[in-house]
Amino acid sequence: MKQLFIIALGLLILSTSYSCKRKGCTYDTATNHSSKAKKDDGSCEFESRVSFWFNQSTSNFLVSYGVTTLHIYVDDQAVGEINVSDWKIGADCGGNNLTIPTNYTETETKVYQYEARSQTGTLHFEGTFTASPNECLSVELKW
Repeated sequence: MKQLFIIALGLLILSTSYSCKRKGCTYDTATNHSSKAKKDDGSCEFESRVSFWFNQSTSNFLVSYGVTTLHIYVDDQAVGEINVSDWKIGADCGGNNLTIPTNYTETETKVYQYEARSQTGTLHFEGTFTASPNECLSVELKW
């Protein structure tokens, strides 16, 4: 009985000391935040959002040329599409916009190249934007 008590006590001490050293992402604003982590291990991942939009005039122009959909590419990767008749008067950061998941450090910024192509592949808009962790950036598609 005494040996069983000593073994149980030893296991309790080992489990307590292990949990105190648990590593993970400790930043609350990271997408992979771990509330169980006690020590940051540099694995934190942060995310940016970018809202691509255009006004009614641009929408009307695109529609007049038979464009129905714009496919958005960021750094040569397809990230989504926009219905051309769904024009906005400004960015839609709180609503239906595109998300770019990236591995940022908390203070890092990254520059991206974007393209907007019609359903036939014709390039209509291109440019660059600079994104920072946990921000929503507005990119107006215009000539």
